[in-house]
Amino acid sequence: MKDWELARQLLEQSDAALVVVKEGQELTRESGRGVLPLLRVVTGSLSTELSGAALADKVIGQAAAFLAVRAGLAVVFSPVMSQPGLEVLTAHGIEAHYETLVENIMRQEPYGLCLMEQTVAGASGPDEAFNRLVSFFADKGISL
Repeated sequence: MKDWELARQLLEQSDAALVVVKEGQELTRESGRGVLPLLRVVTGSLSTELSGAALADKVIGQAAAFLAVRAGLAVVFSPVMSQPGLEVLTAHGIEAHYETLVENIMRQEPYGLCLMEQTVAGASGPDEAFNRLVSFFADKGISL
């Protein structure tokens, strides 16, 4: 079984928001909502071990895709992936798998483009997107 398939299986069998697998071993399983769990993984103690790993995440939009690129992930799976997210991953050579491809990641209340997608819109690359996301959460008093 490939790492991304194992990560997918572990994600589907749990209530986790994301699972990271490398060389057949689970590196981490995180809960939470939105892009914050992935941002915490990318900035946390495992950050140096992520290169070449596989990520399975409940939703991959452009913000999460930029984080995957910054982390050096090799493969990303998501049940729901946005077209901009897919474009970021493929442009940076990351293998992408998904069940449903959507135009954008949207929020329901108030209806519109997801705040994280708005935050990274127009970013020149993964570093700028990362810095915008870190600033967004810092401005809200949310620690990573």
